[in-house]
Amino acid sequence: MVKNWHWIELIGFDNKSSDFGVESFLSRLSEQPEGVSLLFSHIDFVNDFDGGNLERELLPCDCSYSAHKYSAERERQVWTNFELKNLISQLHKHNVKVIFSIFNFFEYVADDGKLVATSFCKKHKELHCLNKDGKVYENSIHILKRFENGEYYEDYFIKKLEEVIKYYDFDGVQIADGISCNRPSIQNGDFSDDTVCQFVNYLTQTGKVVKAVLNNKVKDNVRAYKARRKYILENLHFEFLNFTNQRWKVFYDKLYKV
Repeated sequence: MVKNWHWIELIGFDNKSSDFGVESFLSRLSEQPEGVSLLFSHIDFVNDFDGGNLERELLPCDCSYSAHKYSAERERQVWTNFELKNLISQLHKHNVKVIFSIFNFFEYVADDGKLVATSFCKKHKELHCLNKDGKVYENSIHILKRFENGEYYEDYFIKKLEEVIKYYDFDGVQIADGISCNRPSIQNGDFSDDTVCQFVNYLTQTGKVVKAVLNNKVKDNVRAYKARRKYILENLHFEFLNFTNQRWKVFYDKLYKV
């Protein structure tokens, strides 16, 4: 039975301490924890992993949730990939399992108050999650979308995820909001050209006659986007729900092989 796990940010540890603040952390707990889940709020912690051969600073949004400056104990510290690796080693020495969690966000507020987009997701706008009005939903990406070349992003993500787990010696991963499921509700979510194209492929495989309205690309045409969404919800709602379920099943089947 899983018990006594702690979801904690890097700001909860101390990279100025020889053991990275592990003994101090453990001394304040009522019992020995089974494990901790390190909270990295942005998905580019995985997407931008470069192999770890060189020491590099982690993003501010990795060092504290959404890069907030302070906790009750300390200011946000600048952590490196090497220091994170050593923190995990210290926790393992105390028989504490270490996993990590990420969300599908790609922006954070910098110390100067400006929004900063993380690099991979900034580059791949085709992956951004859209809302019912065709606008980006909460600065997040859609795990089930495809790159411009037609390759599924989920395949890239899972490959990088395996690399991150192996490099840092994580014991696993906690998939959080936006990765474990849609962030917006299905009816208020993504009806982009890519999502609808995948839906059309699903309909074709099930023998359904596809109307022209589904094959027409809308790109940035908000009126056409809303009209297509309306058509799907009024005429193919059940089919769209089944399609969505099927896509998440495919993703989870791949993920469980990690």
